[in-house]
Amino acid sequence: MVVYLFKTDIVEPVLKEMSGDEELLNFRFRVIALWHMDGRQCVEEHAISMYTLLPTMKNVDARVLLQAIDEMVQCYGDDERKLARRMFWLNLFLRRSEMITPEDKSKVQQRLDAFDQLIEEDEFIQQQRALGREEGREEGRNEGKTEEAQQILINLVRRRFPALVTLAQQKAERTAQLATLNETINAIADTFDEAAARAILSVQPAA
Repeated sequence: MVVYLFKTDIVEPVLKEMSGDEELLNFRFRVIALWHMDGRQCVEEHAISMYTLLPTMKNVDARVLLQAIDEMVQCYGDDERKLARRMFWLNLFLRRSEMITPEDKSKVQQRLDAFDQLIEEDEFIQQQRALGREEGREEGRNEGKTEEAQQILINLVRRRFPALVTLAQQKAERTAQLATLNETINAIADTFDEAAARAILSVQPAA
């Protein structure tokens, strides 16, 4: 089964294994495009396990979502952890949804704001946000190292092969991989021939 949350092109659900012209396996999977599902029907049937996905479905408005929130509070009220996580996902899908009008989003968001503290105190959500912050810091550190290596390459060429500075600048701008930049720096440092240096700087980085 493949579930599509938001409107997009749907891949033909088939997997074939062939041996020459002989078909050994034809596996078809079920596709569920949530924007074709009737969210109002989910609430009428009290399918609470689907409520966090309601903003991605059709026939959903503020009244339907507010009723779903009330039912989730009744169902999970004794388990704050479960309730916090379901409100978190409902909030996330609501913000990204194009199925809900801005006016209805605003009404539901006011109700969800009451769960902010509950969500913030959830251990899983705290861990995910901490992980996201760390990944952001790591990405920033890597970007800083890349920019430093780009400048080192340009300065090295400026000192050793002044006629190739423009080529070095172009090489640095085109190369985003830190490992590739370091390889280029080492190669330039090891050569004393301007023609060889030009050839090194002219190599196109891998896509």
